[in-house]
Amino acid sequence: MTNIRKSFGWVKLQRSILYAKVWQRPNAFRVYAWCLLKMNFKTGYINWKTSKGTTTVTVNPYQFATGRQSGSDETGLHPSAWYRELRFLQQTGLITLKSNNQYTLVTVCKWPTSEGQKIPYEQRMNSGRTADDHNLRKIDNDKNDYSGDELKKYIRQKCKN
Repeated sequence: MTNIRKSFGWVKLQRSILYAKVWQRPNAFRVYAWCLLKMNFKTGYINWKTSKGTTTVTVNPYQFATGRQSGSDETGLHPSAWYRELRFLQQTGLITLKSNNQYTLVTVCKWPTSEGQKIPYEQRMNSGRTADDHNLRKIDNDKNDYSGDELKKYIRQKCKN
C-alpha cells in the first residue's frame, strides 16, 4: 500500500487563473490552490481514523480525502469559512465533493483540462519564440500514469453531476 500523504511534486498554474471567478475571492483561491497541491496523480490508499477504529479510503487520481478540521488547519481558515469556499468551488464546477460524517473526498475537475493532458509539446514553427510564449501541454509529474484520452474519459466520469 502506498502512503499518498508523503507524495511530493509540483503543479503548474496557468496565467488564465487571473480571469477566473476563483481569483476574485482570495480565500477561494487559497483553497483551490491547496486542492491542486493535495490532489493525487495515481490511485492510493489512506488509513483514516474514525470513532469506530480505522477505515481504508481509496483515493483515485485527481482526488484527495480531507476533514473539516485538517483542511482548515492547513489553509489557515476557520472551519466554516474553509467549507464555504469548498462549496463555492463545487458550485463553479472546479471540484466535486463526496462527504460523510468522517471525511470529504474532493475531486479536482477543471485543472487537468486547463493544464493539458499527457501529450507531447506542440511543435514550434518559429524558433524565435520566447519561453514565455510556450504552450505547455504535458503534466510533468512522474507519478502520472494516464494518457490524454484515458485522462479525459476518467475526468468526465468523475465530474458528472
